[in-house]
Amino acid sequence: MRLPPRICLAWTAALLVGAVQPAAAEVEMEHVVLHRDDTRYYIGDPSLAVLPNGEILMGLREAPARLESEWGHVDPVARGVVLRSRDGGRTFGEKRVVDDETYRFSSTQAVTLTPIRDGTLLASLYTWGVAPVPTGVALDKIHSGRKLVGADKPFINIFEGLWTKRSTDGGLTWSKRRSVDIPDLPPLAARSAMAELDDGTLLLQVNDLSRSVGAPRDWARIFCLRSTDGGSTWGDAALVADGTELRTHYLEPSLTRLEDGRLISMLRTRGEGQGADERAGLKRIGGMTNYFGYLFQSVSEDDGRTWSDPAKTPMWGFPGQVLELADGRLLCTYSHRREPYGVRGTLSYDGGRTWDIANEIIIRADGGTWDLGYPGAIQLSDGTVLVAYYFDDAAHADTNRVTRYIAGTFLKL
Repeated sequence: MRLPPRICLAWTAALLVGAVQPAAAEVEMEHVVLHRDDTRYYIGDPSLAVLPNGEILMGLREAPARLESEWGHVDPVARGVVLRSRDGGRTFGEKRVVDDETYRFSSTQAVTLTPIRDGTLLASLYTWGVAPVPTGVALDKIHSGRKLVGADKPFINIFEGLWTKRSTDGGLTWSKRRSVDIPDLPPLAARSAMAELDDGTLLLQVNDLSRSVGAPRDWARIFCLRSTDGGSTWGDAALVADGTELRTHYLEPSLTRLEDGRLISMLRTRGEGQGADERAGLKRIGGMTNYFGYLFQSVSEDDGRTWSDPAKTPMWGFPGQVLELADGRLLCTYSHRREPYGVRGTLSYDGGRTWDIANEIIIRADGGTWDLGYPGAIQLSDGTVLVAYYFDDAAHADTNRVTRYIAGTFLKL
C-alpha cells in the first residue's frame, strides 16, 4: 500500500528540487578511536544505544584479523559482541558476547541494539551458515563454484535469516536466538534499530534476501514488520519499496520515528546480475556495483502501515541513518565509498522534506579503502552528536593485513 498520490508527489518534488536552507554554521569535530584491537577485524554498522542510567552500548560484529587474501564480510568464526561506555562515549570496553554460534558453523552479522521503554534491550542480527569446501576441490572446474565461494575462499556461505535476542540486565547477558520468519516472505535481514510506538508496538524495517538463496527473485524489497508482544513475534508485513520498476535492489533500510509521529526510512539501492551495468548505468565502487549510489527515502504517516513511493535524495552514499536532534533538525549520516573514502552527513531543517546537500558535512575523507563506514549516531545530553563507524587508515604497517577498527567523531552542529 502507498500514501495518496498528492502526498507522494509533494515529497518527491521537495526532495528533488530542494528548498532555501539556513546559512551553514561552522561544525566543530573531534575524531577519536572508540575501540581498536589489531588482532580482531571489525566491520558493519556500529549500533549505539543509550541506557536509562546514561551508559552507552555499542553492538558490533568481530572476527579474527586475517591476511588481505583471507578477509571478508562473511567470516567462519564471526560473532556478535557489545561494548560499554561509562564516560559519555569517550571509551568503550567491557566486552560481552551477544551471539556466538560458530560451533555450529553459523556466522553472525549486523548486531543492532534497541532499548525499549519497559527496560528490555533488544538486539537484531542476521547470520550465514558456513560450509567448508573440501581441500583439493578444483573450483574453476565446478559450475558457479567460484561465484559461490567468492575470492577463492575455502568455504561457502549460505544465508540463514534474521533473529532477535533480548537482555533484561543492560546487556550483560542475552537470551537465545529467536527467528524472525514471516510466512510467504523469503529470508530477511535488518541493519536498523527498531521504532517503538506510543502503544508499545515495535516496528522493524527489513529487506528480503531471496536473491541469495534458492530461486532468486529479480529485485530485493523492503518491508516494515510489526510486533505487539515486545519483539517476541513479528508479522503484518507492510511493503515499503519494490525495485522492480527501477530495476534495482532496495537494501539496508533505516527507520526513525520523528517527534511529530512520522516515520522516515532511508534506502540503499544496488543493481546486480547479468547486464546490470548496461541496464542502469552502474558505477563500480571497489568490488561492489551500485545503482545510483544515492539514498532513496520513504515516509509513513500512519505508524508504518503504508509508505510513500521511494524518492531519490541528493545524498550520495550508503547506508543512511537519520537522527532527529533536540532542536528538531534531522541529521542523516552515511558512508562515502568513493574517493575520497570516508563518512559524511547532511542536515534537514524541515523534517526531511529537503536536505541541505550544498552544505554537506564531510566527517571523514581520509579512509584507506572503500571498505569503511556504516555510521550510527546518537545525541548526548550536552547536545553533542557522537557518530560511530568502522574505519580503515590510509597506511598499514603490514600491507598484506587488513585492519578495521571502530572510530568516532564528536560533532557540535
